[in-house]
Amino acid sequence: MRLTPSASGRARAAARAAACLALVAAAALAQESAPASRGAASASRPADDLVRAENAARAALVAARGDDASARFPGATAGVAFADGRSFAVAVGWNDRERGVPMRPGDLLHGGSVGKTFVAAVALQAAAEGRFDLEAPLATWLGDRPWFPRLPNGGSARIRHLLQHRSGLVRYEFRPAFDAALRREPDRAWSPEELIAFVFDEPAPFAAGDRFEYSDTNYLVLGLALERALGAPLDDEIRRRVHRPLQLEGFVRARGRKIEGLAQGYPGRMKLFGAGETMLDAEGRLPFDPAFEGAGGGWVGDAASWARWARAAWSGGGFPLATAEAALDAKPAPALGRDVGYGLGVIVRKTPLGVARGHSGFFPGYLAEAWDYPERGFSVAVLLNTSDLRGGAFAIAQRTAEAIAAR
Repeated sequence: MRLTPSASGRARAAARAAACLALVAAAALAQESAPASRGAASASRPADDLVRAENAARAALVAARGDDASARFPGATAGVAFADGRSFAVAVGWNDRERGVPMRPGDLLHGGSVGKTFVAAVALQAAAEGRFDLEAPLATWLGDRPWFPRLPNGGSARIRHLLQHRSGLVRYEFRPAFDAALRREPDRAWSPEELIAFVFDEPAPFAAGDRFEYSDTNYLVLGLALERALGAPLDDEIRRRVHRPLQLEGFVRARGRKIEGLAQGYPGRMKLFGAGETMLDAEGRLPFDPAFEGAGGGWVGDAASWARWARAAWSGGGFPLATAEAALDAKPAPALGRDVGYGLGVIVRKTPLGVARGHSGFFPGYLAEAWDYPERGFSVAVLLNTSDLRGGAFAIAQRTAEAIAAR
């Protein structure tokens, strides 16, 4: 992980990134659960190796969860994707504990902020095409909006600052006024501008570029700028540029209070925005429309799809984001942990298995982790149907990755 590159270094990195990214457009309970999908087994990695990997991943989840009487989380899925194209998923525990529905490997769970990685991918592609300058002031794209003068650091923030969470924009979603408004109108379809308005006129905690502070507001503003630059809805661009070329069919936009196939979620102590003991009512409806997350996340998916995306994104298996040094050139993000940095929509951390590149996600009732381990040749995604987990979900993803590596 390299920190604080020079301006000339950033320019060279961006040029190399553009060259690479231009290629993209052309390119029962869990103990009993069967894998969700398998790619073709190769001579170097025969079928029995894949079975060992599946068993290792399942055992890691079982050990992390514990038995039903003292389970740390109701249920989980884990997906693994290898460099040779093989992938699979396993599951443990309950999809719906009260109804006695076991978790299945292909079940859908909320990815939370892991969805930011799709937005970053679109931004980098657009930059490679010369349509979206990462060094440009934010005002280039949004300066004519009537609300722009009220945006904290709006006059000094650059596109890169938004991608890196270094703009000084604070989090709209934890403003008391937003919480109250969402509880009053749980079915409301919020526009990005309406959400950004919750931080208008607030003093920025630091000058743009000075330090890291994670905030979904960055990506809402980034999404608006991208739509202006590309002249198309951001979701359409994500599907056209990312999902379809990579055949990632397991993702669904989190929009509307009823999302078909979504596993039950258990907020525990994290009962935000009017959530109760469970996230889905008897009719399978969420307590609010999750679409407000927008460019800050907002996708549900299965574990194998998240793992395949992590592998493609950060190790270049068809979407060479990993070769974009501009994206992986992470700056320190101490709020995320020791030896952790944040690049352009990617978290970079040191682990016993080498550097891991990926992202974490939170949504009430759900936790998600998607990580690529380039030195080991695989990616791991872990999805949990709780948002209340002591020790965090990354530890489970790392434990699963170590089990795969040791198989």
